[in-house]
Amino acid sequence: MSIVVVRQEKKDDGTGETDGFPIWLVVLALAIVVVAAVVVQRFVRK
Repeated sequence: MSIVVVRQEKKDDGTGETDGFPIWLVVLALAIVVVAAVVVQRFVRK
């Protein structure tokens, strides 16, 4: 419940941030995870 309240307070700032993390940082992190997974699969297949 407390997490929802925090998220609502963050949205009121209008900075486009959620839970203190910028959206671009979250997207970048997801991209890094995807690339890392592909690289690991390539090494495993070899």
